[in-house]
Amino acid sequence: MRFRVERRAGIEAETPCIEADPLKSQVRRERRTSPARRGNPNAKGAAQGKRNRLENHHVDGKRNNSKLTIPVCILGHRDIHRRACDAGVDLREPPTVLHRLATVSRLRGALFIELGKAALRDADELTDLIAGLDQDFPRWRDLPEAK
Repeated sequence: MRFRVERRAGIEAETPCIEADPLKSQVRRERRTSPARRGNPNAKGAAQGKRNRLENHHVDGKRNNSKLTIPVCILGHRDIHRRACDAGVDLREPPTVLHRLATVSRLRGALFIELGKAALRDADELTDLIAGLDQDFPRWRDLPEAK
């Protein structure tokens, strides 16, 4: 396993990182940019149905709070952990309460960033849908369901 050495607040720490082997790192990068990962509906089968299986993700890290979990698909779970690693999260046992709080804050921050990006994408899609309805079906706003 590869570690990143980081210095924060004058304390040097080794952060475990997922990508230890350069060849595997390249494979992971290629998988992240594959059509299946970019939302191509015809390519989702390439993920071998893994989007349909759910796992519990420990939001604050299992060592920090083993009870707070959310269900996520396997590929989404992998993405969450990759982004946490990219954000500098150390998933080893925290030596102090302050380290634990810093880890929890970093994990939640990385997750909230992704949730925010997803919410913005959803808002853009809804705005596009509204514009399309206004253009093609202008009376849709008069429907009781639209009120």
